[in-house]
Amino acid sequence: MKRMFASLALLMSMALAPSADIKAQEWNEQTVFEVVNQTRGAWTDQDIHWAIVGRRWSDGHFVWVDAQGQQIPMSVDDNGALVKNGETYTNYFHRLSDVPEVSIAPLDSARIMLSVGSPMYIKVLIDADGNLGYAGADIQNPTDANLDVVFDFGEMAIIPIDRPDRGIFVNTSRVDQFGFPLQLRVQGLGGYDETVGERVDTLTRDQVFERFVQRVPAEFAHLAQMPYAPHRIVAPAHGGFGYGRQHADYLQPYIDHVWERYRHEDLVFTLPNLGTFTGRVQGDTLRFTGGNQNGTFFINGKPNTQMVMLGEGLLNDAANAAPQDIDTQLQIQAQVAAALNRHVIEQPAQWYDAAFHYPSGQLANRYAQFWHGDDIAHRNLAYGFSYDDVGDHSPSLHTQSPTRVTFTIGW
Repeated sequence: MKRMFASLALLMSMALAPSADIKAQEWNEQTVFEVVNQTRGAWTDQDIHWAIVGRRWSDGHFVWVDAQGQQIPMSVDDNGALVKNGETYTNYFHRLSDVPEVSIAPLDSARIMLSVGSPMYIKVLIDADGNLGYAGADIQNPTDANLDVVFDFGEMAIIPIDRPDRGIFVNTSRVDQFGFPLQLRVQGLGGYDETVGERVDTLTRDQVFERFVQRVPAEFAHLAQMPYAPHRIVAPAHGGFGYGRQHADYLQPYIDHVWERYRHEDLVFTLPNLGTFTGRVQGDTLRFTGGNQNGTFFINGKPNTQMVMLGEGLLNDAANAAPQDIDTQLQIQAQVAAALNRHVIEQPAQWYDAAFHYPSGQLANRYAQFWHGDDIAHRNLAYGFSYDDVGDHSPSLHTQSPTRVTFTIGW
C-alpha cells in the first residue's frame, strides 16, 4: 500500500473526454477537502484523524498539507513526532475536531488517509539513490505499525489549469482492503455533483463484514475474519490467495482453460479508440496483432492467480513491445486482467456489461464482485481490483473544475 494504484494512472492515460463544466475557465485551482463523521457515535471528531500527502507539481517533491492548506515538504527530520514499538514516525495527521476541511492547490500522486482511534504511522525515507519518499501502511508486513489501526484512504491527482487533463481525478479503493464505509462526493463548477463509494447512510460497518461472509464462497470468507478482522477485510492476494498460501492457485484452472482454448482459435475483441485486435497463444505467450496502429502486442507468458487479482507481473508488462506500442500493450493487458477477474474473457462482446460479470458457479474474483453490490456501493461502482475501471465500473470521478471534495466516514 505504498504505491499510487495502477488503476488511477490507467484512468488518466485513457484520454477521457473533457467534463461538461460550463464555467471551467473560472476555476481558481483551489479545491476544498472536507471530512464528515457519520460513525453513528462510535467515534468522536477528536478520534478521527486525516492527512493529505502527495507530490508538488513544481518539482515532484513529496509534501504534506497543513491546517492552512499549505504544501509542506517532507523531511526525514519529521520522523519522531510519533513513536510505536521503538520506531519513530511522522505525524502529518489532523484531528477532525481541529481541522474539518482545508482548501488546497493542485497536487500530484496524492492520497487522503483517514483513520480512527489514532493517526496512521508513516515514515519518511531516503532510498539508495538519495531520493526522498515515504512508507505508508503495509498490511502484508506482520510487524507493520498500522496493523492494529483501522484506516482507509482515497487516491487523487489535482491537475493544474494549464494542462490538457486539468481538474481532479479521485477515487475510493478496495484494491487492498476495507477499513470502514467510505463515501466520496465531488462538486465542481457548472453543476458537477457526483457521489460514489459505500452507502454510508444505510450501511453499517458490521453489516459489511456480515454480508461479506454470507455472500462470498467459502474460500473467500476468511478475508473478513481473524486475523484480519476486526480491523479490516483484506483483498484476496493479501490473504489466503497470496503466493504460497492455501488458495494461491484458485484461478489457475480457469486461466489454463483460457490459454488452451486460444492456442487453437483466435481471441478477437474491439477496444474503444484503439481498434480491433486478434490474439493467439504461442507457447505460453498471448500475441495480439491489429488495432488502429496495426501493431504487435504481448502478454509474455501465462499469468497466475496473483497477477490476475493484482493486475501485476505479466499483466502490467511492457516487455517486447515496440516503443510506440507500449501504451496499447498495457491497455490490452488491463483488459485481459479485468476479463479474467470477472470470468468473461471468452465473451468479448460482454466484457463491459455488468450483467454478465461473475457468472454463478464459475471461478472469479468474488471479493471484487462483493463491492459492486447494489446495497453496498453507490451506482454499483467499486475498485475491487486494480483494473476495475475497465468498462467504467470503478468509483473514479473526474471534473475539470473541482470546488469541493467530501469524504464521509461511516461505521
